[in-house]
Amino acid sequence: MQYDYPDLSFFIQSVPIDPNDKSTVELYHDILNSKLEVIKEMQEQANKMNSKRFGDFNSVIMLSHPKSTGTLRLRSGDYSEHPAIDPNYLQDPEDVETLLRGLKFLEKLENTPTFLSFGMELMFAAPGCKKEIELGRADNFYRCLARNHGMTMFHPCCTAKMGANSDKMAVTDHRLRVYKVEGLRVADASVMPAITSANTQAPSYMIGEKASDMIKEDWKLI
Repeated sequence: MQYDYPDLSFFIQSVPIDPNDKSTVELYHDILNSKLEVIKEMQEQANKMNSKRFGDFNSVIMLSHPKSTGTLRLRSGDYSEHPAIDPNYLQDPEDVETLLRGLKFLEKLENTPTFLSFGMELMFAAPGCKKEIELGRADNFYRCLARNHGMTMFHPCCTAKMGANSDKMAVTDHRLRVYKVEGLRVADASVMPAITSANTQAPSYMIGEKASDMIKEDWKLI
């Protein structure tokens, strides 16, 4: 499906991978929750690459408008018990196909003048897709890569949807007031009916500023 707005975001950043540096494990495993076998393969590849090159970079492809929808449910009536969160990543096959297009676009960069001038090449840490990579960088390898080695980009949203009172999925009204709970508003990314393109930080600022104005209006402060 084609859109008139971007459905992918690309991050290309310099993230040195020193095979002998424990901070690599801390970054990728403890912070990004990458599997230890993936980190090990990244370090092995970096060791080979750094023996003949000056460094490396990391590229991340992010779904801007995933079709898969997760759930947030209460475990019990105990408010102190953590809720049950199921992100349901890549449940919709279209999300995988969108990432496939992004990976194939990234692959094309390998033949650009800039890549060629530096002798750069793409390397994939995908120990869970060894069977697929034996057949080369075909579509099935990229689908395996997306499903087995994806991660969150830390932009959860849309769990307290703003909408009409007649919408059974709506949690807040147009002034961010929680339905059937007096004196409570929600003012963060959770009120978005659908995720915005790319990062949610700026839209969250806007929601907070708008909530501040509405509260001052209600209290006759402006």
